[in-house]
Amino acid sequence: MQAAQRTCFAVAACWCIALCMALCGCAGHVAATAGGPVYNPWVPVEQVPVGETIDPLPTGWERFEPKNLGLTISVWTGHGPNDPIAHQLYAQGDELYRKKDYHDAALKYEAAANRFPGTTLEEDALFMAGEAHFFADEYSKADDRYGTVVKKYSNTRFMNLIVYRQFAIGVYWLQFDHLHPGYFLKPNFTNKTIPMFDTFGYAIRAFDEVRLNDPRGKLADEAIWMTANAYFVEHHYDDADYYYKLIRTDYPKSVHQKEAHLLGIQTKLHLYQGPMYDERPLKQAEELIDQTLAQYGRELGDERDRLMLAKGEIHAQYALRYWSDAQFYEKTSHYASARIYYNEIVKKYPQTELAKQSEVRLGAIASLPDNPKDYFKWLAIVFDGEDPNKQDALTAGKTPLGDFIGTANSDSNKSDVRNSGRF
Repeated sequence: MQAAQRTCFAVAACWCIALCMALCGCAGHVAATAGGPVYNPWVPVEQVPVGETIDPLPTGWERFEPKNLGLTISVWTGHGPNDPIAHQLYAQGDELYRKKDYHDAALKYEAAANRFPGTTLEEDALFMAGEAHFFADEYSKADDRYGTVVKKYSNTRFMNLIVYRQFAIGVYWLQFDHLHPGYFLKPNFTNKTIPMFDTFGYAIRAFDEVRLNDPRGKLADEAIWMTANAYFVEHHYDDADYYYKLIRTDYPKSVHQKEAHLLGIQTKLHLYQGPMYDERPLKQAEELIDQTLAQYGRELGDERDRLMLAKGEIHAQYALRYWSDAQFYEKTSHYASARIYYNEIVKKYPQTELAKQSEVRLGAIASLPDNPKDYFKWLAIVFDGEDPNKQDALTAGKTPLGDFIGTANSDSNKSDVRNSGRF
């Protein structure tokens, strides 16, 4: 329960951080005037280079390749690359942006980017389109435009601001999904702030974009932390375990290191499904407990007692695994195997309640035979040949038949047989 509360508090804290970052981004756009604030674009048209050269247009059959088909159609319809028109559209977008008509401004910026592809103008226009969509509360479109900028210009100078925006969008979507849970395939046609489908999944994608776009940035470990907590709250423990481990291994200086250890232990314990299933989650949880105690012993406080209790529960689960095996063999009258497992419990986990019960069972089956009576021994002889136990007895001469064979093998009996004319 306390871990879940810490998770909720962490989500709320990161949400506040994201909102503060978004507000700081807004403040950079505001300029005071006599008529009220004016929201200036980050990159006005005056800062966009003029006269850039673009790659030659495709010719011949290259025009019909899938990657060039859109450009070819644009040229045929009179909407091909044109620097002056692109700047004109960009300037119109700036004017609408200053008037806070962000939706129409985004359309102008997108048109400007389409009229001069592969240039600095396209990079700036796509980024400004993302900004306009962001402030128009059209977060899905904003996230798409930011993603396009990073995909086409991986070293873009807007990377720091883009990851802040993507982080804020991810937090908003995650909070919205938490407050308004619904089926992920249910379509959305009315709310422009969320995706059409699967708000939770798109929130996770936004956090992944933050991590992948700027893996060593200030928000990379925060994005992983948000993702891990989101999966933990949704009981997707396998995914949560992966992201908690990512913090522990790839971000050793993260402020979430200790919490990633503690919650990582809980996810592994949740992943364990019982004595009839894989024991690796138990082993990994015990190793992580030892690592946490060694690394954060003095900082754990009350958590130390809970970790020791969890370690005791792990030992009890190990004992239960042995107990299940022992019970199986005892019920099938394989008492030798049952004794082995009962002894393992007594030897390895003497502090558990099952150790006392194992001692009782060992006393109860001490005089019983190692294996059950084989009622189909004759069938094994039919298919596999003579009974090996009987063969050993014959060789040792411990049966009347063995004595007969020994007598028959004597030299005197051999001569008698020959004289009788039987050979």
